[in-house]
Amino acid sequence: MRYNILARMQYKVPAVSCVIHLLDDTPMKPSPARWPVAGKQEEQVFPYHVVELSQWTSEDLIQLGEVTLLPLLPFTKGGRSRETITRMFRLIEQNAMVSEADKHTLELIGFTFASLILERKQSSELDWLIRRFQSMYDILQDTPIFREIRRIAHEEGHEKGRQEGWQKGRQEGRQEGRQEGRQEGQLETARRWLLRMTQTRFRPLTPLVQQQAERITNPDVLEELMVQINTAQNLEEAWHAFSQWVEKQNTQ
Repeated sequence: MRYNILARMQYKVPAVSCVIHLLDDTPMKPSPARWPVAGKQEEQVFPYHVVELSQWTSEDLIQLGEVTLLPLLPFTKGGRSRETITRMFRLIEQNAMVSEADKHTLELIGFTFASLILERKQSSELDWLIRRFQSMYDILQDTPIFREIRRIAHEEGHEKGRQEGWQKGRQEGRQEGRQEGRQEGQLETARRWLLRMTQTRFRPLTPLVQQQAERITNPDVLEELMVQINTAQNLEEAWHAFSQWVEKQNTQ
């Protein structure tokens, strides 16, 4: 309703409100929304449209002819398939109405949405998507949205570590908090060096390393991976080292 009012004020035209429901794992309240009016036996009523994207086919979305909606294809019915995700990238790339920079931004948004839906609904395809991302990493990393994601992730990781250390120190005693803080510091240092080493030697693997390193809570494992990255002769060997670790985690 706030967006509706602001749009009317700014553009001086009626606005139609629409909720695009991406996932089908939560209930959506039906239109209209209702609020009681203070001091009166009346209600304030606000109607809106609901688009259940999980009930749309990929063709329904494509036929709208809006390139900026193409990153939503993974949320459509059957959109989790390799064919649909590959088609999404192809349609974005082939569109002559947007600049190359905007295409890269849309592709990055598409990767993000696809990874979200695959992780929740079809995790077996996530490794394929990561490999696809790696092949385009050098292009996508220069987009403004990618730089912003990296900046936010860095700041949130730093703040999270600081807050967790403070909370542990307060709740479990200063001595134990200091000990856990040191351990957490060792983990963060090892993760940072692993990421730096990967960026230097095998840059396309950086997204995978960053994702998996956050799941590793044993400094010895991080050190072992650093050794393997340092001794790997080529990208394939480095990828194999991480693939083995991912497979081991998935079977535990």
